[in-house]
Amino acid sequence: MPVAEEPQHMQALARANELRLGRSVERKELRGAPAERIEAALLNPTDALATFTLGRLLAPSNHGAGIIPRFGKVTLVRSLNQLTSATPGRAWNTETRLRDLTERERRQLVAILHPYLHGPES
Repeated sequence: MPVAEEPQHMQALARANELRLGRSVERKELRGAPAERIEAALLNPTDALATFTLGRLLAPSNHGAGIIPRFGKVTLVRSLNQLTSATPGRAWNTETRLRDLTERERRQLVAILHPYLHGPES
């Protein structure tokens, strides 16, 4: 007797749970990581990390702390506004997904976050 395959909606739920778990684990790993590791992850994001919005990844929320210590929503919005004024044609906001950024834009993001990652003296 052939084994029945799981219904499509159950397969979709299982896949969504795998993605959610992967995102959660990766964010927790980055939260305590050295600045160089965070910069490398932002420059070359994994598939799971690329699905995060900038607001969800960088700023603290109801879902836990952001990956950068002492980096809140106000600081994030100010930083994104700086990037918007420096990048004609690109409107940066907290809902922008990491995967939607070009390599150049990810480098700009890391550059603007550098003082928050390394401290003001570097």
